[in-house]
Amino acid sequence: MENFFAGPCPVTSDDATPAVRPTRRGVVAGALSGLGALALTGCEAQSRGSSSATSAQRATWTVASGPPRQSGVTTKPGTHAHWVGLDLPDDATKDELRRALVVLDDAAARFVKGASPLPDVAHELAPRAGDVAIAVGLGPRVFDLDGMRAEAPAWLKPIPSMTIDDFEKPWKQTDLVVQVDTDNPVTVSHVVGQLVSALKGTATPRWQQRGFAAGARPSDGGVTRNLFGQLDGMEQPNVAGAEAGRVWNAAQPGASWMEGTTGMVIRRIRMDVDVWQSLDRTAQENAIGRRLTNGAPLTGTKATDPIDLEKTDELGLTVINPAAHVPRAMPKKTGERILRRPYSYEVARDDGTSDRGLVFVAFCADVVRQFVPIQQRLAEADLLNTWTTPIGSGVYLLPAAPRPGRYLGQDIVEA
Repeated sequence: MENFFAGPCPVTSDDATPAVRPTRRGVVAGALSGLGALALTGCEAQSRGSSSATSAQRATWTVASGPPRQSGVTTKPGTHAHWVGLDLPDDATKDELRRALVVLDDAAARFVKGASPLPDVAHELAPRAGDVAIAVGLGPRVFDLDGMRAEAPAWLKPIPSMTIDDFEKPWKQTDLVVQVDTDNPVTVSHVVGQLVSALKGTATPRWQQRGFAAGARPSDGGVTRNLFGQLDGMEQPNVAGAEAGRVWNAAQPGASWMEGTTGMVIRRIRMDVDVWQSLDRTAQENAIGRRLTNGAPLTGTKATDPIDLEKTDELGLTVINPAAHVPRAMPKKTGERILRRPYSYEVARDDGTSDRGLVFVAFCADVVRQFVPIQQRLAEADLLNTWTTPIGSGVYLLPAAPRPGRYLGQDIVEA
């Protein structure tokens, strides 16, 4: 199927005078003015021999059979990740949203195919095919833009204010979010820089967050550790099987575009690592409710052992403190299970110290029904609150991956 945004590309050969190619300045200007940049991008990719990811070739956006789904949700997390929060102009209409999504769709599809979008001249820094996962989310305000007919799901709204929150200005809710992750920090930096550049004049970056993960040791059962030494994300739904509905939405009456979408929550949580490390191992494990060695609950010996919240010690006290992190974070209802995708962060301060913590990313089909109850319990009584402070929060909807001949989010924008 021919890419519907791009017209025919000029043909070149070794023994013929090449057709006139667009200049870098011309391409940038075209990207800012509308869909014309995509035609130029497609032509350039073909002329230099790169693998071009047209709308008909975007298999890399799909990570499962059935409804197309964005990568970066259930794919294996890279050891490095980067999030960019962007805002559309205050007076934006759905046309600006369309332009941003078309540009992101084209550039991201090329990167995950191992090609480079224009005006990227550092082709050597482009990731190899399959090395990078990119996800794009929409904030609540985009559904209120002039001309939009699709209605936001009821859960697409800020997380209710919690007593433990101490939000800082940079880490606010934005209109768009882009997540890039891979195992190569240079690749992450390059891809993010090119995506932000492609959106110049259409969407303005408000914040950028970088995260890293140690990579799981074999003894940790595929789970990474955060800066407290805690195995983070041990309880995960089986999204490849019976619990796929905990993450992915199905089509809904009057909103068929909901099929293959998911909700994304980003919480930036500052961790007082220095004070935490001054505690002895027993105090740390009691605050968590699991052993730091292998993640086993304090009532068991293996990570897979069931958590027994009723078990008592010789003094008649429960072995796991009811206010420990594990019992507070445990789902009280089956539907509360969420997919966790956490990363650590560290940023140098001007005084020579470090701001360290967690970029906690969660995916679920319904943020209000699944994520909010857990967060409320943690705010009410979680021993870890002594050493952690949420300083930023955002909620986004990830559109389904585009079907052949469509751009990312088209079913929403043109509903």
